[in-house]
Amino acid sequence: MDTIGSWEKFIWVQLWEVVTTYVHIACAWKPLMKKLGLWKSIRSIARLYDAGMGILIFIPVALFSWFPFASTFQTRLMFNQAFSRGLEISLILAGNNPNTGM
Repeated sequence: MDTIGSWEKFIWVQLWEVVTTYVHIACAWKPLMKKLGLWKSIRSIARLYDAGMGILIFIPVALFSWFPFASTFQTRLMFNQAFSRGLEISLILAGNNPNTGM
């Protein structure tokens, strides 16, 4: 059974959008907000929003960085052209020079 219905989810999404919109508008009108005495609270809400978005973006990146396939995939993506030409990237990354015997 769903504890939060679709209407309640809609209300929370709308509330989130309204708060972020007002924070952005208030930041654009900084001198007026300072005169009204609202600047400290708006700045606190903006910092909370910034921290929340940072955590929302950083957590998946941190989780994926712990998996070994992510490193392999990243190396493969970065050196795709070299892999397609058949170069040994592990020797290049390790610092070994394969051409020293020539």
